[in-house]
Amino acid sequence: MERAELASALVAHGWRALKLRTSFPTIEEDIQVVSAVRKAVGPNVTILADGNKAGPYQAGLAGAAEPRYPWDLTRAKETAKAFADLGVGWLEEPLPRHDYAGMAQLRRTAALPIAGGENHSGIEEFRTLAESGSLDVLNPEVTLIGPSLFLQVGAIARFHGLRCVGHVGHGGLGSLCTWHLNAAWCDHNRIEVIHEPPIADYRHGMAIFRDPPTLQADGSIRLTDVPGLGVELDQGLLLAG
Repeated sequence: MERAELASALVAHGWRALKLRTSFPTIEEDIQVVSAVRKAVGPNVTILADGNKAGPYQAGLAGAAEPRYPWDLTRAKETAKAFADLGVGWLEEPLPRHDYAGMAQLRRTAALPIAGGENHSGIEEFRTLAESGSLDVLNPEVTLIGPSLFLQVGAIARFHGLRCVGHVGHGGLGSLCTWHLNAAWCDHNRIEVIHEPPIADYRHGMAIFRDPPTLQADGSIRLTDVPGLGVELDQGLLLAG
C-alpha cells in the first residue's frame, strides 16, 4: 500500500509522528489504511487520524466544499474505537465543526483524544469548544485567526486543561509562525508539517529563506532566537526572479 511505504520512508528520515487522512467511503477502508501504516512503522511512531468532516465550508473560498462521505455520530464512535485499538494518537474533525453536542458526546465515550478547530475563527467559537467539552486538542490555524488570537486560544486551552497544537500554517511564513507560537507553550511537544514528497515537500516552502529550520535526526525542528520569525529572505532568489 502506497501510504504504508511512504510512512516507512518518512520514519527512516527522522519523522516520529504521521497524520493520515481517513475519509474513505467506508469505515473498513479507513481502518485498513491505519492498520497498514501501523504495521509498517511499528508501535513507537505516533499516528494521528484526520476525518476532515468539519465542513460545510464557506461558499466562494478557494477549495470550499462539503466534506465527502460525512460521518454521523455512530460512524464517528465506531471509528474512534477502532483507531484507539490501533494506538492512534488523536481523531481530528470527526463531525461538523459546529456540532458541539455531538463532539462532546463522542469525546465522553472515545478512548482516544478528539481534536479540531482549524476552521474556527473568533475567540467565542474556541471558548465554546472548550466550555462544551467538545475537544481534547484545539488546532487553531494562525493564517486564519492571526498570532494574537492564536495565543488567546492557547490560554483558553490551558485554562480548561486542554492541549493546543496549531494547525499546519499554510506556506513558509505561516508554518514558521505556527512553529514559533507552538514552541512558546512549555507543555507542547508537537508541531504539524505538511510533507508528502515529492508533491508536497516542506523544504520547498522554506527555500525562499536563508538557513531555514530543518528536520533533525531526532525528529525535532530547531528554531532560532533571532527576532521575529528567525529567518531572512534569500535576496539572491528575489533578484533572480
